[in-house]
Amino acid sequence: GHDAELCEAALGVDLNGLALAAALGEEISTDELSTESRAGGACTVFLTADAGMLDGVDDLDQAEQSEGVIRVRAYRRPGFAIGELRHGADRLGAVQAIGSSRAEALRCGEAAAALIRFRTSAGAPVQT
Repeated sequence: GHDAELCEAALGVDLNGLALAAALGEEISTDELSTESRAGGACTVFLTADAGMLDGVDDLDQAEQSEGVIRVRAYRRPGFAIGELRHGADRLGAVQAIGSSRAEALRCGEAAAALIRFRTSAGAPVQT
């Protein structure tokens, strides 16, 4: 997920913008297709939590300020019933990071993800 955002972060190519321009029949210049190395690696670390009722999410701001982090997203709001992780739509959020290499980007992303806390409580049984 978030491939277009990673491409823009690492290479400077706005894939989402290009797709919209193409869909609208707009002319795309070769400059918009040119890459420039902005980072040696980029990654997305997806966020999950144990099953239960989501009461809140803590430390997103701290994660956003972490080394290499370009974006932090929480997909769910309090009151969301967290079930078993079976497919991508069951994820709770994502951290995107860049680094001098793929390994460095992953280290930064995982370190930031470890700061984020999903507060949960036992709730009504979750349908899976």
